[in-house]
Amino acid sequence: MDSNPARAGVYDYGVPSYKDYAEEYEALGVSENDYKMWFVDYNYSDRDVLTIELLQDIASIRSESKKDFWDTVLEGTRYCFINISSQVIMAGFVLAALVFFLFSAKGDLWKGQIILVAMMGGYLYLYLRGRVQSHVDAIIILTGIILLIFTLRPQAVSMKEKIGFSILSLAVGIFAIGWFYEAFAHSSYYYKGSSEFVLSYREQMEQNYDRLSILSKDHDHLYLIGALETGVTYPAFTVTSEVVERDFYGNLFLMNEYSMPTYGYTVKRFFGEGESLYGNIVNNDKVYYCAMDKERDYSETIATYLSEHYQEDTHAKLVKEIDGMMIYRFISRGKVK
Repeated sequence: MDSNPARAGVYDYGVPSYKDYAEEYEALGVSENDYKMWFVDYNYSDRDVLTIELLQDIASIRSESKKDFWDTVLEGTRYCFINISSQVIMAGFVLAALVFFLFSAKGDLWKGQIILVAMMGGYLYLYLRGRVQSHVDAIIILTGIILLIFTLRPQAVSMKEKIGFSILSLAVGIFAIGWFYEAFAHSSYYYKGSSEFVLSYREQMEQNYDRLSILSKDHDHLYLIGALETGVTYPAFTVTSEVVERDFYGNLFLMNEYSMPTYGYTVKRFFGEGESLYGNIVNNDKVYYCAMDKERDYSETIATYLSEHYQEDTHAKLVKEIDGMMIYRFISRGKVK
């Protein structure tokens, strides 16, 4: 149970940059390729190397930062208005704030001001603590919306004010729809290309089902899949009207399953209870890495990682290319570490 808090302590609070803290990382035995493997490609499921203790040590690097307090506050404020402004939830807050300050009863404006200060204060507090997850920011903003609506006591307004508010609401709504479409359409999880229609979960599942079935039906082999392929492999889980056959993902291992039961199940099924997953990859004709397309091929990074931690001179050998997927096997004649 300690693994997920340790993981969240690094990933959810902003991973310290390798460029800025190279000496600290090297002192912990973390190479630049390790950093890329774990914190850029998010393939962090190797519990034997990326231990709970190492995660905690990496998280502690952040606390050694000597950044000035007020510089951090300024940076956080900038981050809020640059990044949060691209979220549809911010449009909702702007609309709620307009409603409150235009139509609240006289004498209640101070309540709205307190809510605004509290919302921004909560955001900056978490930013100062290091948390930079956008969904957390969205919850803070949503809380502000709820409080504004809850404390609103409308006053009578003129037709002119109603028309003005309607125009402002329309403008905010148009921007909100635009922001939502941009965020949704250009996400690598749901969409590929700038001229295609957005794919629904169901359509995407059907599109990838045949390709994944090729791997799934090969019950004797384990296929490792990069963490950033989440949208390719798992959207079926979010389509409640669809039933994926039992054990469909039984031999497909997403490489960010650090604290999930899937890790233990995979190790036990293919290597035996208590065995090392990554320690059994090299020169194993039952374990392959599958790059779903050429744009997201992490075979070289994984091969370097295996060379540094498990067996020297490991390289990725392309075994087969089928339906756009590239299947690799990791082989080596080097010394086992």
